[in-house]
Formats: sequence, C-alpha cells, structure tokens
Amino acid sequence: MSTQVYLSRNFTEFGAFTVAEILDFKKRGIVLDGDFIREDGSSTWVPSLDFLSSLPEPTTPKAAPKPKAVKEAKPAKESKPAAKTPAKKAAKKASTPAD
Repeated sequence: MSTQVYLSRNFTEFGAFTVAEILDFKKRGIVLDGDFIREDGSSTWVPSLDFLSSLPEPTTPKAAPKPKAVKEAKPAKESKPAAKTPAKKAAKKASTPAD
C-alpha cells in the first residue's frame, strides 16, 4: 500500500504517512482513538478507529523454514608443551688451588 494519509490531532495536521506507518503508530500508541485520518486528495477526515477498521486484515507471509543449525567444528585444542622439570644443578667441580 503506497497510499499517503494525513493524521490530525487537535486541529493540527501531520503527514504524509503511509498506511503501514499509521498501523505501526497505532501499535506503538502514537495514533489515538480521538485522532482523524484522511487520504491524500480527500478533504474528508475520518475518525482513526473507523479508518483503521476499514483496512483489510494484514496478511502475514509465511515464514520460511529456518535452516537447521550447523554445529561448527571446534578448533583442535592446542597441545600445551609439557611442563618443564626444573633443571638439575650441574655439580660444581671442585676447584683445586693452583700449586
């Protein structure tokens, strides 16, 4: 629906909006029951409740089946180097004093 409509509240006109935007405004509580709506090119203001009730029921397209989740292969665990054992202290050679 690409019809442009205008919204009136307290004698102030807002718009142009698409019908889809008006429906969204109604869901969000922006369009009130006391508001009026007119279609582009018309001079007749219609109460918002009458306008909205005159619209055909929105057809919701069937959602495409969701693809099955594919588990990602976990990366191979990195092998940690074996813990190093403390180095053995080299035996100090006995130093003999030079004669």
